[in-house]
Amino acid sequence: MIIIDLFGLPGSGKTTTANSIASYFLSQNRNCHKLSGVDWFTGEYSGSVTKHRLYMIFNLLKPNSISLFFTIINRYRKGNLLCRETLKKIFGICCYYSQLEVLNEDGIYITDNGLFQTYANSFLFSHADDSFVINCFKLFVKRNRLKKVFFYYIEEKPELCADRVFAREKNIRIKNSNLNDAILEMRRQEAIMDILINEARESGLVIKKVKSCINQGEAEIIVKEVLKCEAERL
Repeated sequence: MIIIDLFGLPGSGKTTTANSIASYFLSQNRNCHKLSGVDWFTGEYSGSVTKHRLYMIFNLLKPNSISLFFTIINRYRKGNLLCRETLKKIFGICCYYSQLEVLNEDGIYITDNGLFQTYANSFLFSHADDSFVINCFKLFVKRNRLKKVFFYYIEEKPELCADRVFAREKNIRIKNSNLNDAILEMRRQEAIMDILINEARESGLVIKKVKSCINQGEAEIIVKEVLKCEAERL
């Protein structure tokens, strides 16, 4: 099983990168799926949707999953950060861990809305200090299964990302702001992600930074690295 988790600012090229990587593996007749948002839970890509969902629910109801969920909720509550949006993010992360347990061992899975993206977004509209962000995140990076995930941070300047987002026809939440406010939000998200990357690396996770894969070359680099690591594991 190969899991590629892409994260970065809106407009950094996550979806473009995911599509490029998926296209390569599909061209090689590999069992490849691109996951985004609710796909992490629904199992629409799996052979048996019902079986997948039952496994997901089973894993979510395990004592360690329930304990993690309520521990994080309590942390956010004490920091006055608990609201409907952060609750959704916390549940999304718990689903992420559950998903790691039920994915088909023969498959290749690519997500552009995974662990780091979800966690960083939970702090976007708060004034949490760096130590609070780190202390919460330490609870998330202790899972051994995460060490099997290929994490790639698509690094791009906030100003360029904002220009790309506002040039798109697709309407997303950040476009409800003016351009300057959007850039400020992206800088905040960039700062949070840098904190998370440093903390995750200290915890033993492998996270690599790549440039925007809007140009095709970077997608090829990721594919080659992943295949090399896959061969070494075998």
